[in-house]
Amino acid sequence: IDGRTDIWALGVILYELLSGRRPFVAADLLELSAEIQERDPQPPRMRNPSVPKELERICLKCLAKRRTQRYATASDLLDDLQAFLATCADSASVTVTERAKVAAAEPDARPDAAAGSTACAGGDSTPRLAGQTPDSGSRPPLKIVPKGLRSFDEEDKDFFLELLPGPRDRDGLPDSIRFWKTRLERTDADATFPVGVMYGPSGCGKSSLVKAGLLPHLADHVLPVIVEATPNDTELRLLKKLRNHIPRLASEASLAEALAQLREGRVTDGRKVVLVLDQFEQWLHNETNMDTSQLVRSLRQCDGAHVQGLILVRDDFWLSTTRFMQALEIPQVENQNSAVVDLFDPSHARKVLRAFGFAYGRLPEHDLSVDHQRFLDRAVQELTHDRKVICVQLSLFADMMKGREWTPASLQQVGGTSGVGVAFLDDTFTARTAPPTHRLHAKAAQAVLKTLLPEVGTDIKGQMQPAARLMEASGYTNRPDDFSDLLRILNTELRLITPTDPEGEEVPTVVASAPDGSPGSRSSAPGLRFFQLTHDYLVPALRDWLTRKQKETRRGRAEIRLAERSAVWNAKPENRHLPAWWEYLNIRLLTDRIKWTEPQRNMMRRARFVHGTRWGLALIALAVAAIGLVVRTQVTKQQEVTRVEGLVAQLVTAEPDQLSDIIQQLNTNPDIAGTFLSPLVSASASTVDGRRAQLHARLATVSRDPSLVEPLVEELLTGKFAYVIPIRQQLRPSARQLTRKLWSLLRNERADLQQRFRAALALADYVPESEAASWTERDMRFVTEQLVSFNPEFQPLARAALWPVRARLLGDLERIFCDAEANDAQRLSAASAFADYAGDDIGRLSRLLAVATPGQFAVLYPLMAASPASFTVEDLGKIAATLPAKELGSVERVPYGQRRANAAVTLLRLGEREKVLPVFDMTDDPEALTQFIFRCRPRGVGVDALLDCLQLVSDAPRDRYPRNTRYALLLALGEFKLEEIPESRRESLLRQLADWYRQDPSSAVHGATGWLLRQWGSTEAVEKIDHTPIPYDETGGREWFVLEVNAKQEGMLGLLRAPEKIHFTFIVFPADEFMMGSPEGESDRTGDELLHRVKLRRRVAMCDREVTWRQWTAFEGNGRLEAYSKQFNRAIGPEDPVFGVNWFDAVGYCRWLTAQAGLASKDQCYDDPESLPKDGEGNPKDWPVHLDR
Repeated sequence: IDGRTDIWALGVILYELLSGRRPFVAADLLELSAEIQERDPQPPRMRNPSVPKELERICLKCLAKRRTQRYATASDLLDDLQAFLATCADSASVTVTERAKVAAAEPDARPDAAAGSTACAGGDSTPRLAGQTPDSGSRPPLKIVPKGLRSFDEEDKDFFLELLPGPRDRDGLPDSIRFWKTRLERTDADATFPVGVMYGPSGCGKSSLVKAGLLPHLADHVLPVIVEATPNDTELRLLKKLRNHIPRLASEASLAEALAQLREGRVTDGRKVVLVLDQFEQWLHNETNMDTSQLVRSLRQCDGAHVQGLILVRDDFWLSTTRFMQALEIPQVENQNSAVVDLFDPSHARKVLRAFGFAYGRLPEHDLSVDHQRFLDRAVQELTHDRKVICVQLSLFADMMKGREWTPASLQQVGGTSGVGVAFLDDTFTARTAPPTHRLHAKAAQAVLKTLLPEVGTDIKGQMQPAARLMEASGYTNRPDDFSDLLRILNTELRLITPTDPEGEEVPTVVASAPDGSPGSRSSAPGLRFFQLTHDYLVPALRDWLTRKQKETRRGRAEIRLAERSAVWNAKPENRHLPAWWEYLNIRLLTDRIKWTEPQRNMMRRARFVHGTRWGLALIALAVAAIGLVVRTQVTKQQEVTRVEGLVAQLVTAEPDQLSDIIQQLNTNPDIAGTFLSPLVSASASTVDGRRAQLHARLATVSRDPSLVEPLVEELLTGKFAYVIPIRQQLRPSARQLTRKLWSLLRNERADLQQRFRAALALADYVPESEAASWTERDMRFVTEQLVSFNPEFQPLARAALWPVRARLLGDLERIFCDAEANDAQRLSAASAFADYAGDDIGRLSRLLAVATPGQFAVLYPLMAASPASFTVEDLGKIAATLPAKELGSVERVPYGQRRANAAVTLLRLGEREKVLPVFDMTDDPEALTQFIFRCRPRGVGVDALLDCLQLVSDAPRDRYPRNTRYALLLALGEFKLEEIPESRRESLLRQLADWYRQDPSSAVHGATGWLLRQWGSTEAVEKIDHTPIPYDETGGREWFVLEVNAKQEGMLGLLRAPEKIHFTFIVFPADEFMMGSPEGESDRTGDELLHRVKLRRRVAMCDREVTWRQWTAFEGNGRLEAYSKQFNRAIGPEDPVFGVNWFDAVGYCRWLTAQAGLASKDQCYDDPESLPKDGEGNPKDWPVHLDR
């Protein structure tokens, strides 16, 4: 934001003062912002025709959207306003502001009714675009004169300025004209430039801007000299033009010398010479060394004061232009000696297109119809690229549509704006509606236009061509009148070409016939006249049109290929750019060599040499290749013989499982293989190696010799088992004829079992799936039993052979897997079969694991662990948690408990923890618990898994898991050595076990922890707790207690020694009912173990272990202990259990212990033996027990 923003705001105020309303009106701020940014305000004179044209110009310049198009300073705005006021009469009766008020107050009244008669009130001497509303007193709008593809010139200066976009100065000149006019009219070298650059994209109107807009408005002291640049003779044309305008130049002077004379100011009578070089890209395109070029040396004479240069060049030659200015040693500074001529924006392009439509009579002056509006919108939209419209494309479009209705339907018919060029040429020359004279000259016109096209790869309009060359190309060499008509059509009517002069003189646009009948112009000789395409923009459309016409014939396609290849090769003469040999032949056969250009001849000459050389070399190579092929065939044949011989040698000594691959390789060349195999097949084999070689040879030959089938069948049934699968595979082509014999053998119960089994192996491969019902249950039972009883060494081969019928074997395999009466080898074989046949059947595997032996478990578990399924864990968890039914017999409960235990073990192996613990739930049958304890280690459960479960139970509330859970886990841990406990967990585990042994109220946990600690060598900790008295819990909360007894002992001479403390741990059994005896059918059951229910009416305590020698010797001393140690010749420890005592000794110990515990005689369970009747040996005849004491 700068001061020009304030000028824009002042323009808004001025607009409202002039028209009575604001320039931008909207319903909300967002819409108002869009109006300001995207739309131009309606000119004030459209609302109030009495507004002076100059004042409207000042207002719209203030409101220009680009800051660069507004007044640079408020001082510049003030100058224009003061200049405007100076032209107004002081006697104006009505002010502009009063008129605006009238227009705003009476919108229906004619605004000009209140206008004054002064010149500044409504005068308008400047022509406007067609379609603008004139004020009432002015003349009708000045019509523009379209010129098609030719540039506007001085004749068009009256209306050309109205075609230019942008704000105007007070003289009506656009900024683009004012910029160059100011600098070209200055004669002070310090205030201008020696050489300037006007650049812009192709078709932006640079030539028209200079010829019709700039040069006609230069001051009289400026002498403009405009020359159109060419690739080769720009300097000559410029010198010729200078001599025509300034006759005083020395006739023998070169261009540089002539410009030096102009610089000295001696020959121009004080006038400044401006040299304008149009189409300068033509010179840049051909120039390779600018520093030494004549034009650069000459233009260095330009000083800006006496002689000044201006070049017009396309912006895509910007880099070349920069190098040119560097060669001149003139800085190129934007907005000083360089300015761009931009393309039209869409809104201005629409105004210009409407003016063209009015000029061609295709649009009305006022009140456009809806179709006209849509036509203009769509045309401009399609002509717009990157928000710009190419000016010459707009003019071309209007010129080519001048013969059609300007409606959307008409535009659609020609294929939109992109197809207008080609459609125009079609309509002009080849369509049925084309004028007869145009159709008559269509082929000649194509030839002339093709001649004027530049080389392929460039889109500049090409070099000029002499009329004689065009006459020759058209085929009208002997028909000058027809050639004259053709030039008239292309030049005058269509303006596709324009006459030019190699020396710089423009040729009149109207071509007339000379008296001699030749086409006339400045001279009657056609060769002195030159023509070129009107504009660069014609090049793509013409090339597309001419190419399309050529592509319709083979000759035309060949000519296109010749032109394309020639252009590429001549630009970079490398062999890879030459036409291929088939293209070369097409060009030679289908094109006219007389019409070849010199570059094309050079390329074809080179192509002939290259392809001739290549064809010669190819023939030589072909001959060499033929000879090599014969040699190679012989070598290959010998190599094949050697290869087959080597394969036969391998076959003789190969292992059975290698035979199939070797035979397959031999079958690739059976003829050669037969020469080596036949001797082996027919030989009489007497040795083991000979018989093996013969068998292998028969297997390789049986596919071609049916007589070998029977011997091989016999070998299948009686030979080595390792050959069963290879023989079966080679006999597969004879399967249909062998099937009946094999079925008969399989079902013959008197036949050898091995032969029956082998027949089944062969049938497994030969019986197709469609005949699978031929297998009976009896067949499958026999095959299964033979499989699991087969030699373990060959069982993998047997299982592989039975793979096709594996699904039918699974039922019998599962029966054997679970059969307790089957031997371990058979059950393990069944597990191996399941691993092969049903390794991916996770449901079946989980079911089998629940009843698997340790060996079976080791086979199946890895398969399930490799890809466990979610339902597997759920199913195993249900098995482990389900208690046996009450009606289930005791014998059936054993396998049921085993199944539960196996399921729990499998869950542990799978990483589960909490789902394992329900296996310890039970009523009165601890079978599952017991089985779990002894199945963990054999089935691979790690000690960490058990420790995790133990920790889980320890951290949980006591009643969350079954009451015997810790007891079972402790006993399962006892199956491991202490060294197997991880060191990180060992010390804390031992502390926890000691703590449980000391404090846990459960007698089961107490006994299990004590046993586990003794197993792991922590005897000292156990004895410390065992020798600590713990009183009996009357509430029953603790199920055990430790009784301390102070045993008094007699010493020598009958003296009492200090009492010895002995300790007994008792287990408390609560009052309850239980079953006593053993179930029927249990092994080692005796007749007096009748199962019956017993009811305890009170608690009973029983010592948790046998009486030790430490406890016994306190009663009778060490005599018995020492005697037994001598008798059995081994040391007996004090903690070992007592043995070798009779009933009477035991009763005596009990009575002594009762007395030592401080109980009275009446509390004794056994009476005093002295009061009881004795037998012959002095022992009581009967010793009653008082259980109520």
